[in-house]
Amino acid sequence: MAFTEVNPVTGKTWSREQLWLEYQSQSAIVTEYQLKDANQSSEAKLVSWPDQLSNLQARWGIHLKEWHAVTKDVAELGRTFRGHLEELQEVVTAPVLKK
Repeated sequence: MAFTEVNPVTGKTWSREQLWLEYQSQSAIVTEYQLKDANQSSEAKLVSWPDQLSNLQARWGIHLKEWHAVTKDVAELGRTFRGHLEELQEVVTAPVLKK
């Protein structure tokens, strides 16, 4: 398998070994960043996947609650507007002169 991606530092095509070493290097940097100052801070620098999932679920719950409120408001607006249109129709269709 040939790699066609170019290393931005060297300007040459990556080899399999170079890619693997770079991956390990970046993985170590991320792990170090995540665990850095873990003893001094109880808060991790990166958000874990389970925390991201629970955050997404909470946000989706808020979205559904707001969507339900909006749909109720729009339905109420439609009922009110229909009432006004019916009143307007009665005024428009009423005879101008009474006999």
